[in-house]
Amino acid sequence: MPDHSNNHRDRALVIGGSLSGLLAARVLSSHFDNVTLIDRDSFPSGAEFRSGVPQSRHLHVLLIKGMEVFERYFPGLSEELIAHEATPADIGDEFFYDSVFGPLAPFPSGLKLLLCSRNLIEWSVRERLKALNNVRVISQVDATGFLTRDDHRQIYGVQLRTRGGASETETLTADLVVDASGRVSKTTDWLSALGYPKPEIKVVNSHLGYSTRWYKRPKNPKTQWKGILINVKPPHNPRGGGLFSAEGGLWIITLAGIAGLYPPTDDEGFMDFARQLSHPALYEAICEAEPVTQIYGYRRTENQWRHYERLTRWPGGLLVIGDAVCCFNPVYGQGMTSAAMGASLLDDQLRTIKDASSSEFGKGFQSQLAKFLETPWLIATGEDFRWENTEGDRPGRAARVVQGYMDRVVRLATLDAHAQRSFLEVVHLLKPPMSLFHPRILIPALTRRIEQEAF
Repeated sequence: MPDHSNNHRDRALVIGGSLSGLLAARVLSSHFDNVTLIDRDSFPSGAEFRSGVPQSRHLHVLLIKGMEVFERYFPGLSEELIAHEATPADIGDEFFYDSVFGPLAPFPSGLKLLLCSRNLIEWSVRERLKALNNVRVISQVDATGFLTRDDHRQIYGVQLRTRGGASETETLTADLVVDASGRVSKTTDWLSALGYPKPEIKVVNSHLGYSTRWYKRPKNPKTQWKGILINVKPPHNPRGGGLFSAEGGLWIITLAGIAGLYPPTDDEGFMDFARQLSHPALYEAICEAEPVTQIYGYRRTENQWRHYERLTRWPGGLLVIGDAVCCFNPVYGQGMTSAAMGASLLDDQLRTIKDASSSEFGKGFQSQLAKFLETPWLIATGEDFRWENTEGDRPGRAARVVQGYMDRVVRLATLDAHAQRSFLEVVHLLKPPMSLFHPRILIPALTRRIEQEAF
C-alpha cells in the first residue's frame, strides 16, 4: 500500500515497460495512490520475445545482488522462476569462468545465480506488477512530449498517441513522471525543446557484436557445467562466448566478438567462430546439442551515459532512470542489476523526501544515481579500453592504476579461492570494489610475481 507518512502523493507515471520501468512502477506503487506504466510495444501473454526488447533473445545474467533487490520488491520471485525451470547454479563450482588470465579454479562458494532467459524474468515481474490494485499498464502508446506549466519549470504529465490509431494526441497527467524508456529515450530532445540545456553524453564503443542460438540440452551432456563464460583475450583473441541453462530444457549460447570482429549468423560461420574461442568448453557443448532456433545477431552495444546530474537547471516532476540515463556494454551483465539498484535508490529517496514533484528532489535523485553508476561504468569501460580501436575518452592515470591492480587480483583469483570469492562478490555487487584492497588480497596480489608471469 502507498506510504504517505511524509506527504500525500496522488499519481505517478512511468514511460517504458522494460525491467527498469517495471521495477520503478513497483517502487512507486508503495508511495503513490495510482501508478500508470505506458509502453509503445504490445506485451506477450507468456515468457516470449517482444520487439521492444530486441536484445532479449541473447544471453542475460541477473547478478546475485540484482536478484536480491528483485526479491525484495517481488517476494517469492526466485521460487517462482525456479518453478518455471530457472536453474540455480553455484558460481564457484557449477559455473565455468575463463577469465582474461585463464580459468578460475572451482570451489563451493555458496553464492547462487539463477540461470534463465530474460523473457522469463520480465514476464514474471510484469505479471506480478499487473496484479497490484493501484497499478495500471497501458500498451501500444507513444509518449510524444511533456506537459509543463510555470514557464516549463514543472512537468505534470505527458502527451500520448495511440499506435496504429488516430493521429490526435491525448494527455496523461501525473505528479511525477519517470522516464525508463531505455536507449531510445527522448527526454534530452523534449527538455531541449523547452529551453533546457542538453546534458553531456559520454560514449565508449568497443564495437562488440553478438550472435545467439538456442539449443536443446542433451539428456546426458558431457559438460557438467550449468553455465559457461569464455572471456575475450586482449590483445590477440577478440572472441568470447557464453552458455546458460534456460527453461524448457534449453541452452542459450551467445558468441561475442569485440573490436569489430562480429560473430557470423550462418551455421558454418557460427561454429567456426566458436571453435576459435580461447577455451574449448563452449564449442564442445555446442557440438553435442541440437539447435532449435535460427541465429540472431545484435550490435547496439556501446556504453552511453547522459550526465543529467550535471545540468544546472532541472524541471520538477521528472526523473530519468535505467538505460535512459546510462547503458552499458551488455557483455558485462550489469544492465538488469543496475536497473534494480536504481529502483532501490528511488525507493530510498521517496522515503526521505516530502515533495517528490520538486526540482530539488529530481536533482538530488539524478546526483545520487550518478554516484552509483560510477563503479559499473568504470568496470565496463575499463574492460573495453583493453582494445586499441575502442572509441571514446580514455581513462586517466588513476583509473589505469586501478585497472592494473584489478588485473593482478584476477590473476590471483585463478589460483586462490579467497581472492576468487572476493572478486566474484565485487562482480555481483555484493561488496564494494574497495574490499579487494584488504591486506589478505592486496599483499599476495602485489607480491606473487612468479605465478603471475606464468600466465
